[in-house]
Amino acid sequence: MTTNLRENTFIITITSLTTVAFIALIGTLVLALRSSEDANVPPMMIIDLILVLVIFFVYFCKTTGTKQTQETTKVTVDVPALTPLSYHDIRQERKSKEDELNEKKLAAVSEYVQVVMSPYLKESEVTQLIANITMWVDSDEAVLTSIATDGRLTTLDLRHFAWNIGERFKWKGAKRASFLKIVFPVEMRELEVETIRRNLRQNGTCLIELDIPDKGCYEFINL
Repeated sequence: MTTNLRENTFIITITSLTTVAFIALIGTLVLALRSSEDANVPPMMIIDLILVLVIFFVYFCKTTGTKQTQETTKVTVDVPALTPLSYHDIRQERKSKEDELNEKKLAAVSEYVQVVMSPYLKESEVTQLIANITMWVDSDEAVLTSIATDGRLTTLDLRHFAWNIGERFKWKGAKRASFLKIVFPVEMRELEVETIRRNLRQNGTCLIELDIPDKGCYEFINL
């Protein structure tokens, strides 16, 4: 950009000086033409000289204008055209990324549920628990199926389990607590939803520990 600016400044300066010199020379020649009667300079020679200068001036202006036009055209060609994205395309791309991320999270959670809960649930109940989680991801108004453990898990274990799952999907505390109350009604019969919510991360002796993921990560550490 600096080089083009210098070239343009140089061209403008040369053009201005040439114009001034041409006008001065024309004036001089006109005066010489008027006094040619007292001089030995033939009038036709002076006229020929004027024509030569006019031709030179026109050629110089044309050459300069052509160069500037070529530079302008080059700049215009080099600028890439921007294609605006439609509102629909932007939303669709965003939704596709969110769906892809949710699928990865569900895969990680399914593996976690199978590893952690299989010792305390029947195989059919493990499958149902994964289905409940999947539905709860889509809507907290989904109709979930209740499940009963073999009695070895305490409410603290289940609270840790709900916190670990909910943390991957960024569920609020009330949503995690409601999930426990609906899915494990026998184990949670003596606890209200608000009590469960306040004590999801309570410390104590347990079989299922809290699994706190790194920031921006959804993988489980305690597998």
